[in-house]
Order: sequence, then structure tokens, then C-alpha cells
Amino acid sequence: MEDHGSAKIGDNERTRAVEVLESSYSDFVKLVERLPEHRWSTPPVEDEWSVSQVAEHLRLCEEGMYRAAERALSADPNPEWASETAGKDQELEALMMNRERRASAPEIVYPKDPSPQSSVIDEIGRGRRRSIEFVRTTELPLKQHTFPHPFFGPLSAYQWLLCLGLHNHRHNDQIREILGKI
Repeated sequence: MEDHGSAKIGDNERTRAVEVLESSYSDFVKLVERLPEHRWSTPPVEDEWSVSQVAEHLRLCEEGMYRAAERALSADPNPEWASETAGKDQELEALMMNRERRASAPEIVYPKDPSPQSSVIDEIGRGRRRSIEFVRTTELPLKQHTFPHPFFGPLSAYQWLLCLGLHNHRHNDQIREILGKI
């Protein structure tokens, strides 16, 4: 159960966020690090993304979601943070982990020119290490600062960081689907 009485993340939340961030990146690397070029760059069918396009989307989102958490923290605390973000940890997890419901990527994170495989893995890794270190060490009140998500509405800075890992898990499942088709 979420503790809406405290604006700081507790040890359980910190542990959960780090676990989701670490496991989703580790799973991603295992899925893609040794893929031959044809499996990396070939879409399974017309109008579906290739693994390289999914990876590029993840690279763009890695930066964008971290920046959203930063933008939340740069704003004044939201006096309505507790009511506006209540239950969203569970909502994020339920919706992000359900691949039956498809979503279209916003233009800003739509993959245009996929990068080479090693470059994408390295860039996502650098961003992920930054996010994990931030979650492990910050004493900032991550819950009381919010920034709007295009699908979920106001999310706290903590929820943006949790969303980052859950989003990665969602696309790891998409990569598995793609690899099963090619």
C-alpha cells in the first residue's frame, strides 16, 4: 500500500524502483546484445517495429522520462500530489505490463533513425545507471513534485522513475514477440 503521508520515498519504494530499473535493463541487454544484424534491423511484418526501432524508442524514452522527473522536481511542490497520484503506482504496473492494450508512441519518442546496436545499448545503459544512482541516493521529496504524463496524467517524480523501468519491461516483451516472428 502506498504511503501518501510522506513526500519522500521509503526504503520499500526505493528498493522497488531500483529493482525495476535494474531488472528491465538487464533483461533488455540479454535480449539484444548478441542479436545478428538481420534480427536486429528486420521488422517482423510491414508496419511493425524492428528490434532496433524498439531499442531506439527506449533510448529516447530513457532520456525523456528522466527529464520529466527532473522537470517535476524543478517545479514547486504540488499541494494536491497525494490525491492526484494516489494508486498510480499500481495503475502504472498493471497497464505497462499488459501488452494486450497497445499504445501509440508520441512523436517525440517515435523511432526515426535507429542507431547501431552497441551504441543504443551503451546510451541506454548510461542513462539507466544515472537513474539508478539517483534513486539510490536522493533525499528529495520525489512524491510531492509532479509532472503530467501524456497517458496517465500527473505523476510524481518517483512514479516517473518507476514508469521508466516498467516501460522498459513492456518493450522487452515486445522484443520477445518480434523475435518470435522473425
